[in-house]
Amino acid sequence: MIASIGWNVVSLDRIVRRGEGEMRQKHCFQGIMLVLVLLLSTACTRRPEPACPTIEVWVEPSPTFGPTITPYPTVVEPGLAYGIPCRPPCWRTLTPGQSTRAEAFQVREQLRTDEWVNYISGTDANDAFIVGPTPSSRGSIFVIIEQDVVSHIQGSLLFDYTVGEMLEQFGPPEDLYLFSRATVCSACEVWETTSQRFEPALGDALEDILYPEQGLWFKVRVPSSGRGCICPDMRIEHFCYHAPLSLEEALTDHQLVDVCWPGRGRYADLSLETVLEWHGFGGGY
Repeated sequence: MIASIGWNVVSLDRIVRRGEGEMRQKHCFQGIMLVLVLLLSTACTRRPEPACPTIEVWVEPSPTFGPTITPYPTVVEPGLAYGIPCRPPCWRTLTPGQSTRAEAFQVREQLRTDEWVNYISGTDANDAFIVGPTPSSRGSIFVIIEQDVVSHIQGSLLFDYTVGEMLEQFGPPEDLYLFSRATVCSACEVWETTSQRFEPALGDALEDILYPEQGLWFKVRVPSSGRGCICPDMRIEHFCYHAPLSLEEALTDHQLVDVCWPGRGRYADLSLETVLEWHGFGGGY
């Protein structure tokens, strides 16, 4: 009995020790597995994430605007551009030699609501008013009143208007007056291939194209390389609309000069003897 009990105790001790060994092995195995899991999870978290794909988006560049001679639309002088609301020498329904002071000031008030008008100067007590599309005087229109009647309307252009277009509208000029008598250009074909035709530059001349019987006086910009020529691509820069006159009336005692360009010394010798007849595009002027 005692021997049986001893065997049982020994057997139990072996079982316990064997169980403890198995438990240690199990714990060791679990520990190893835990270490492996931690190592694997660490390796996964340290793995660099794939970079996001780069998407190239093309954006159309904004246009850049350099100096231009046409910053404003033809709305400033639509009559010259399109013949609306009336054809020159009429401007905005005002006709030199016909429209009254009251009609002129009525148009002035109507223009105050036009979006293109930057400023209007002149009161009812004045004999003139100025309509300005820009903060400066560039492109301004002057309406002059004498004896309660519109005497003349003058201004500068802010859009491309060429001598060729002028001839299509009004026909051949009645006369020309060239202040610069230097002859550089012999033919328009030569000038057009060598010049910067639409870029005003130092040395350019403003020459005069007269239609006195139609009530029109235009100034054309002639580049220094084009002196002596009148070419279809040359630009008209200024205008004066006046009451129609014969050439003799216009040039007698500088009558037309005093109307359109008073105080201009450059016209001191303007007369029937100094004006030039139109003989077509090209040189010889």
